[in-house]
Amino acid sequence: MTAWLLGILAGFFALLGAILAAGAIDTGMFTFGMGLVGFGVLFVFWLIKDHFDAIEKSQAARFVA
Repeated sequence: MTAWLLGILAGFFALLGAILAAGAIDTGMFTFGMGLVGFGVLFVFWLIKDHFDAIEKSQAARFVA
């Protein structure tokens, strides 16, 4: 459940970053917005990886024991 909430929060940050970057009139705000987009996307991919790593670890433990 915590991963879902973190994923939603990261998606919100990515959306906020896209909105900031789209409306930017200077390089600093554009860079910050794109950084938020990158952070949000990479964090969600990390959450997906962590989920499947936990499944793989539990399956491996089942075959060993």
